Amino acid sequence: MKNIRIDYYRYRLRKGRADILLQRTDTSGEFCIPYRYVGANDRIAWTIKHHSVEDDSNGDLVINDSTLNDCHLKKDSKEWLPLNSILAVKLQRNESFHVYHNILCFFLLLCPIEGESGLRRRASEMLETVKINIARKQYIDELKNALERKRWVIPDASMTPPDPELIKKEIKTLEHFRLYKPNEIPMNLRDGTLLENDEYSYEPIDWEEFGAEIKPNPIFSRMSKYNPFIDETDNTETE
Repeated sequence: MKNIRIDYYRYRLRKGRADILLQRTDTSGEFCIPYRYVGANDRIAWTIKHHSVEDDSNGDLVINDSTLNDCHLKKDSKEWLPLNSILAVKLQRNESFHVYHNILCFFLLLCPIEGESGLRRRASEMLETVKINIARKQYIDELKNALERKRWVIPDASMTPPDPELIKKEIKTLEHFRLYKPNEIPMNLRDGTLLENDEYSYEPIDWEEFGAEIKPNPIFSRMSKYNPFIDETDNTETE
């Protein structure tokens, strides 16, 4: 059964500067978004209805409660930190840059447009950096998954495994990484999903660049070398 957690994104504007309230986790210098877990007797229907809700990578259902210049949280173990330096702050539970993404997106939704152009411009620039970093991480994750696969299958052809050494080199250099930005008018499901999540992705990986060999499959009439996938149960080699 999922636990329900409320993450509190609290911002303030003060003398031309934007701050965010973070909670110190321990003496290691790590911070996290202030949060609490919902009890059985807590009434949260209104909170769920009026705030964004998402599934956490740890399995929690998370309600993102965000406000500007309206903070009533206890300040124990919490600190106001400048928003413009948030990317240098070590955040817990942030392996995929997702928390950075939330921090900046929620701020841009709350920050007034009039009179705060400098703050909004800086937050937009940082969000652009985070979106690119997310795409790079996803690209690296797919390359790492390639190192663990024994047999490859794509819809219209079979493919030999890529060269592990070439994959390892690419993980270090990202030489073939090509950023993909969705069309403002979605042309496909991928564009729609990226626009909805306000994210970027990467161009499909050409596995032949990394030593894989594409072999036509006579069962199919078409052949594509992109987006390989593996059936974990049916497509493993016999030792």
